[in-house]
Amino acid sequence: MWISYQNPRGEWQEPLNLGDTINTAGEDMCWTFTPNGKTFTGGSGLVIRIITTSCW
Repeated sequence: MWISYQNPRGEWQEPLNLGDTINTAGEDMCWTFTPNGKTFTGGSGLVIRIITTSCW
């Protein structure tokens, strides 16, 4: 996964790789938040992982 921020002028900055803490050696794909914004869910290869967080 990567993240990019907008500066105060609305320009997108260079994307940053989030590294091994969140990325796996597998095929991470289709990550999204649930509508309530409390669960971050997606797939890694054939295994589905669910990460629940309260810090977002």
